[in-house]
Amino acid sequence: MFSIAQDDPMVMHLIIAVAGREIEFRRHTVTGRSDQTGPEIPLRHYCKGLRLVSEALERQEGGIGDLEALCTALYLMLLYEQKFGDAHGLGLSNHLTGAAWVIKRYCKEIVSSIFGPPRIGLPPQAPALARRCQGPQDHSLFIVRLLTWIAHQDAAASTFKVGGQFNGALCQAIGEQNPATWENFERLNHFSLPLYRTMWADSYPQAEMVDDIENQHVYSLLSACGHLRYMISDLSRLHGAARERQEVAVEEAIAQVGHLYNDLLQVAGGLSMATDNSHRLVANIRGIVAYYYAIMLEFHRVSSSHLDGFRVQEVVQCIMDLAAQDYEHGGDESIVRIAWPLFVTALVTDKARHQNWVLSHLGRIRRFGKNYDRAYEFLGNIIKGQQGPPGKLSELNEPWEEIFVI
Repeated sequence: MFSIAQDDPMVMHLIIAVAGREIEFRRHTVTGRSDQTGPEIPLRHYCKGLRLVSEALERQEGGIGDLEALCTALYLMLLYEQKFGDAHGLGLSNHLTGAAWVIKRYCKEIVSSIFGPPRIGLPPQAPALARRCQGPQDHSLFIVRLLTWIAHQDAAASTFKVGGQFNGALCQAIGEQNPATWENFERLNHFSLPLYRTMWADSYPQAEMVDDIENQHVYSLLSACGHLRYMISDLSRLHGAARERQEVAVEEAIAQVGHLYNDLLQVAGGLSMATDNSHRLVANIRGIVAYYYAIMLEFHRVSSSHLDGFRVQEVVQCIMDLAAQDYEHGGDESIVRIAWPLFVTALVTDKARHQNWVLSHLGRIRRFGKNYDRAYEFLGNIIKGQQGPPGKLSELNEPWEEIFVI
């Protein structure tokens, strides 16, 4: 990403904007002070980056000259808005709409070709890392990887009703009419797996290569979870019999993913506090398996699922155990990774001690982004205002003053 920024001012401005706001935000929340310029300099870079993106799109008539730079810019714009955006989610929603348009206009052939039938009489085409993609015929691993990252950002936004448009466009590009399927999105993720090995070629450190191979399976689970999250949020647009049918399809998809990755769920259940995160696979299993369990809780929260109360609290306990282990060995930054699983857990748990633990640790990561701060304030307010014992916070349909996405 930085190598692209060295040649493209559009990307460089956005990298400086994200990094500058991150530094300033952390300084302000830790010390209570900010420097004289505050966010002014990062904001200027952000605005300049947005103008360059707009100009780049206006210059294109038949095609895009540098699709890698454009997709990188889109990802950084979304990252900026998700961490530091407005309290109404307008910037994030608008950028996701723009990213969906880019998918339809420039990436449809790239995506659909991954799922197209093989050409008779010709060997399979090896995916190429196009440093400068000249058109849809160049299958850039980096572009596909960026699309999967943006799909995760959109899925998170869709949970809070400010996203979903990008994943919808991606479904259309794949040729999938029913969004209640996750296999094609995992296939897209699988296509981009050789990215680092292709980019580094013979100079790629063997230890890194082995590490990539070790983590492929757990990252595939993360990819599936991202689309499951979108599928659950997509239920909100359906009603009556159509919603009931789709709920059955989503429930089956969640079960299929759990069956396919049961080995990871079993390993996660066997981890103890004594096992540290020095091995990256261990940290990933803790965070990503907690994400899968949060998918189960979110589906239970918004649907008429048949997950009984005992099973719900069993899943809650699994998340809390993994979170406690992750925090013990990873500190506050590990909580950033599992902020949404913890948020969902606080909504459905029947134990006040779980709610208090989650609220306390969400409070510790407020310095990592404005959305974490908003999520902390929101959760604190609804816990204080709950009627009766914990476990009654299953509805989030009430409007709230500040929108957040985690």
